[in-house]
Amino acid sequence: MLSRVIAQELIRRHGCGAMTGKIKPVHIANGLFRETLGAVGRTTNLKYVLIYTAAGSTEEQRQQAMNKLLDRSKENWGRLAEEATTKEGALGKQVLPMLRALLGTDGAVFGKSIDQSSLTSSTGNLVTSDPSDEHAGAFLKALWSLPTNPSVPDSALLTLLRSIIDPDRDLNTADDLTVLLAPLAEGVRERKPDEAIVNCQDLQEFQEAGAVYDPVLWELRLAADMLAVYEQTVRPNAMATLERIVSLGSLTIFFYLATRGRVWANLPVRPLLLQATGKPESPIARASEESVQQLIVRDAKQYLTLLLKSILEEIGTEPDSWLQLWDAERIWQELTDATGVTRKPRFEPEIRELTKIVAQREEDANQEEVLDDIIDKINEKDSLVDYLRLLGLRSGLLYPQQKNPRKRVCPEDRVIEVLVAGTINVVDEFVEFQEFLERLWKRFGIITGGHPEDEFLLSQSGISRVSSKYLRQNADAFLKRLEDQGFAKRMADGKALVGLVETGYINS
Repeated sequence: MLSRVIAQELIRRHGCGAMTGKIKPVHIANGLFRETLGAVGRTTNLKYVLIYTAAGSTEEQRQQAMNKLLDRSKENWGRLAEEATTKEGALGKQVLPMLRALLGTDGAVFGKSIDQSSLTSSTGNLVTSDPSDEHAGAFLKALWSLPTNPSVPDSALLTLLRSIIDPDRDLNTADDLTVLLAPLAEGVRERKPDEAIVNCQDLQEFQEAGAVYDPVLWELRLAADMLAVYEQTVRPNAMATLERIVSLGSLTIFFYLATRGRVWANLPVRPLLLQATGKPESPIARASEESVQQLIVRDAKQYLTLLLKSILEEIGTEPDSWLQLWDAERIWQELTDATGVTRKPRFEPEIRELTKIVAQREEDANQEEVLDDIIDKINEKDSLVDYLRLLGLRSGLLYPQQKNPRKRVCPEDRVIEVLVAGTINVVDEFVEFQEFLERLWKRFGIITGGHPEDEFLLSQSGISRVSSKYLRQNADAFLKRLEDQGFAKRMADGKALVGLVETGYINS
């Protein structure tokens, strides 16, 4: 129950629940598409496909599902429908399992349930009502809708996204995935906007004051404008554009939520050290691990402790009175009255465990110590730390993928592309490498060791000292990665410029 109370407060403050370890970029994509279109797909045909292909379906259930699918959409399947009711029919034996595999590419299709699944899809016709993103998609849509320039009220990135996932898009110009999934399309039905975002405190304050209120959020908002310019310049296929939009959205949620504790406390944001050398036991690797631990473990836990403290203090008449309410077994009713979160049978194990922690506290234990113990227990199952760690991994920013709890900032090539595209305007400028590194730090909180201030930033954040030699080598390795991807070029005078090499801007 207390974890649900915390999640609700996170939503009120920041627009996202962020207390589960199940989050995936595909969940955020589904939520973003849903809010951008203001609709969800009509998925009756898809429901029958999931029933037919589910591992637990009986032969009778499979046959009924196939019959109902053909009754509704026989014309969609052409010649495949002629032998569909036989065991050797290609529709049931090959095509439907293939479609399920495509829709489940990102691992978010569950059994026979549509409403609890987020599909790997590029069309609005297959957007679902899955709540697994915990409002993250709605937050992105609201953030990207806020203009950064009064003369340009519409978000170019959202306009581009809307054109790609348009349910009525002409199949002659659509991407291959949309065409493959076309037989499942039944149009969409209107869905009301996510009401949780309306009361998001961060967005309300940010809309009024912009960068003055939250410079981190301002920079993340500008990244969306930069990516829109990039997509309009390189004009790739629609699927590649969609992947980068979802990637930026996932990274935006990661950096936004990871910095909430520091921003709300008016403290400087901690740096994340990008490891480009590829050596797992190097001083750079250890410092990168420490930077991740500081940001998404230590800071996240401290912030949840302070957040819980503010919740509990609101239900008491004086400091620490919540402890007396807990001792008197009145705390849960008080929380229900204050937050609207009702006590349910599934909350009972958590309630018993937390009550035991409070009851066994030392006589001289202060409030913060008890709160720390409570947060530690909650974090065993529902954790902002796990949310950030898994989102960072699944977004391609953190490494390694294994269960090793110590992660490093080792972005995949596709993430580096998004970071570059979100940092500089590829149409109007190219920048020297040093300036690019400064902008990368300002926009995403990432450093490489190549900027004069990086050593100080690491020291200020309490990260083990790394020699200037290793930092320079790491920055050089990062520059080499940019060169290999076509985003940088070393000039005859020794300078390195960052931009789109193939566009000709660097050579102009």
